[in-house]
Formats: sequence, C-alpha cells, structure tokens
Amino acid sequence: MDTKLTRRKFMQTGAVVTAEAVAEVVAGDMSKAATPHKKIASLSEIKAWSGVAFLYPESQPAMLVDVGKQVPGGVGPQRSIVAFSTLCQHMGCPVALDAADQKFVCPCHNSIYDPAREGMAIAGPAIEGLPMIALKVENNEIYAVGMTPVKGISSGLVYGLACDKT
Repeated sequence: MDTKLTRRKFMQTGAVVTAEAVAEVVAGDMSKAATPHKKIASLSEIKAWSGVAFLYPESQPAMLVDVGKQVPGGVGPQRSIVAFSTLCQHMGCPVALDAADQKFVCPCHNSIYDPAREGMAIAGPAIEGLPMIALKVENNEIYAVGMTPVKGISSGLVYGLACDKT
C-alpha cells in the first residue's frame, strides 16, 4: 500500500476540509440570523379568529391566528393556533385576515388563502400558499421558531427571502 502523500492529494484534502468548515460556519450563522426564536403572545391572549400581527423573521409581516379547531401544524391546547407570513405569494402585497370568512385576503389582486389548510391558496392568481411559521408553546407562551418546510424542501420561503428551519 502506497502511503505517500502527494502534493495533489494534500491540496485536494485541504480544499475539502476548508470548504466543509466554511459551510458549517456560514450555515450555522445564517440559520440563527434567519429564523430566531421570538415570543409572539401568551395562550391566554389568543381568541379564535382574532389575529395577532408580528414581524418574523426579522422585519417580515406575519400573523398568528387561532382557527378554532385542530389543524395541521397547529399548537396550543386544541392544536388550533397557526402563523403565516402575510406577504401574498403572487406579488408581495400584505394580506389581511378576514375573520368573518375565516380567510386571508390580498387586497391587491384578490388572492385568498385558507389558514385552516396550511395557508393554501384557494382563489386568485397566487399559486403558492402562504409560508407557514413553525410555532412552539413553552410555559403558556407561544414562540415562532422557524419556517415550516414547503413541499418537502428543507427551507421555507417568505416572498423571495429564503429562511432555514431551525
């Protein structure tokens, strides 16, 4: 067996190790910066179909809503509390919660999203659902903890802003 380390093998190994180290540092730092844990509200403050607006990640508008029944990705005692980016996936206009119709509606081009069905686009020109925000309940406090992966992809997308799930 030839154990001689050639210059070429040394350079290849060094390049791979360096690339892996840089990737780990960059990915770790970006993940923490992109999707911080953020307190949104206390469970006692949440009322069915009364949205709680917040910014997540960083300065992106989002809304937490209790849809009143168990839903996929829901948290809380009834697993009915969910949160979404409120940027329309058609052209980025801010959507509003229509509590009477129990939907998110975009005033720009009338895209409609169903928060009880994982923010699915159900009418209008948008073809993608609203990005869902992963929530966690600790000591009766609700926290945003990351973006829920979309269609089996490892990251969510908030109208053009890639966000790694933490």
